Amino acid sequence: MCLNKHAFQVALFLLCAFASLPTSAAAANPAETPTLSEALTRYLNTARKRIGGQSTIAVSVSDAKTGQEVFSYRGGEPMTPASVVKIITSAVSLKALGPDYQFPTEIFVDYLAHESAPKESGTSAKGFVGNLYVRGYGDPSLTSEALWRIVETLRLAGVRSLRNIVIDDTLFVDPPGPSGARPYEAGSSATSLNYNCYEISVGPGRVGEEAIVHLGVGAYGTLKNSAKTDARSNKLILGQQPPSETFKPSFVGNATDPIREIVMPTESIIVKGTISASQSRKTHYRTVSYPPLYLAYALREMLKQSGIKVHGKLMRGETPGTAKLLHVQESESLAVILTDLNHFSNNFIAEQLLYALGEDSVGYRRRELGLDRLRTYLESAGFEALTFSLYDGSGLDNRNRLTTNQLVRALVDMYQDFAVSPVMISSLSRFSHSGTLKKRSLRDRRGRSPEGIAGTNLADAVWGKTGTLTGVSSLAGFVRTQAGKDLAYAIIINSKIGKHASTQVEDEIVKTIIELPGI
Repeated sequence: MCLNKHAFQVALFLLCAFASLPTSAAAANPAETPTLSEALTRYLNTARKRIGGQSTIAVSVSDAKTGQEVFSYRGGEPMTPASVVKIITSAVSLKALGPDYQFPTEIFVDYLAHESAPKESGTSAKGFVGNLYVRGYGDPSLTSEALWRIVETLRLAGVRSLRNIVIDDTLFVDPPGPSGARPYEAGSSATSLNYNCYEISVGPGRVGEEAIVHLGVGAYGTLKNSAKTDARSNKLILGQQPPSETFKPSFVGNATDPIREIVMPTESIIVKGTISASQSRKTHYRTVSYPPLYLAYALREMLKQSGIKVHGKLMRGETPGTAKLLHVQESESLAVILTDLNHFSNNFIAEQLLYALGEDSVGYRRRELGLDRLRTYLESAGFEALTFSLYDGSGLDNRNRLTTNQLVRALVDMYQDFAVSPVMISSLSRFSHSGTLKKRSLRDRRGRSPEGIAGTNLADAVWGKTGTLTGVSSLAGFVRTQAGKDLAYAIIINSKIGKHASTQVEDEIVKTIIELPGI
């Protein structure tokens, strides 16, 4: 067959054009290009020598579309996973609740505003609703802004005064309190606000004078501020006495009473040390000792600011059957909540989801039942109970054990379920772009990113959930290869080499996957 001159020129142009593509995207010589398994094995051999014998690395990679295993190194070995446990929590939540699930918060009153309420001492019959009941279902996304919307709804409904504020947190059975002062140690509650953390805003005054400190709405401790503004020194110390994790609530009345007054604790919020005069104002967050009281205290402040009088006390108990439903505040969808969970590795949200998953036959939420749902999910995927241990939904407990094979199986399950795959993938962080991977880059020392066809940045096609504990680093998620294949991957490193060295290994493994042509 002969080509005319024009056809020959076109063919020559196309040949030159394809030859000019980046070498990573050009057709590779099979004899020279290693398989992914070979490339990862080669890298891991090098990495093990670098990090020493006190470290254990496990890596699993599977085709997300078919589930076929592509690579596994110690993939069946149970290891401490840290926050990649949240992948299992997310998967089970999406399967059980659905991406559109919303957490309700119900507002009840004894009397509706337009009804004839009995006259009480110090109250006006007009707009008086008796007790106000807040029944929570564990909304992990309820914030001060949402609480303000509830208050405005009450005002528009004609509420002008009320007797007591009753917080009904009884749907959660034996929720754990905070395990420490830091936000990642917050406790669980059916009636939570602001991730069960209060704000301490600290800024400098004039040199030699006290620092300027403000507490956020709902903070019920007594502020003790001895911090000074210094020309240079910036050694601020924040504390609480007694510590939030040691607090035990007390009440007026008998334990059998359906509603009891909450005794105000004698807590001190301590700010001491120094703040530099050049330091900008900064907001710090600390765990609240008793979430129902925090919500009640914040609600009372907001009601008063809206002109609604509260004549009685702050109480805790079960909403009576005679109470009348006035308003239902719906949370953000589970899809939105999971983005906050995984982008920011929010332990509080993960633990709240355990309760949502742990509803018993009569409607109460139990943490252990939620954990059972996670375990059942792994068992239904074909994993024996002896190969994993789950003590929480967040990964904070260092007794947790998972394998990288189990994590990859969950990721593949999510990918193959079209109803939830967009939610799961978008909830994960991206290198240099979002979440806990925002400050991590796949660029080399010269600042160059891995490139694919026509110079596209392959790092943009990597999604991941990170995990960090002392001696633990992990990363799991999805990657799209140069050939357009979607892979699920999981990496766990149990090591004493330090976080920075561990993340370097993780990043190199991901780069090995995305830089290899033809897979």
